[in-house]
Amino acid sequence: MSRKDPETYRKLLGRYGVLSEEFAMVGDTLGADVLPVIEVGGRAFHVASRESLGDTGPEHGGGGFQTLRHLRGLLTMLNAANGEPEA
Repeated sequence: MSRKDPETYRKLLGRYGVLSEEFAMVGDTLGADVLPVIEVGGRAFHVASRESLGDTGPEHGGGGFQTLRHLRGLLTMLNAANGEPEA
């Protein structure tokens, strides 16, 4: 997608018949990948660099999204969000 704004995400979800509450986005850019998805009602996961987090960054973002230090933590967070036990 060349434009990553709330309206573009709404169109994309509508085109494929996906409800916003069933949609999850994983990205490394808050302004394009995370915040617009939160605005349309989806779930977002921010994969942050060590530089942006520091050595001990937050595990949860303040704006309704979760921050991952490594992509390998995504499955654990998705399972926890769905009430499933850790794999």
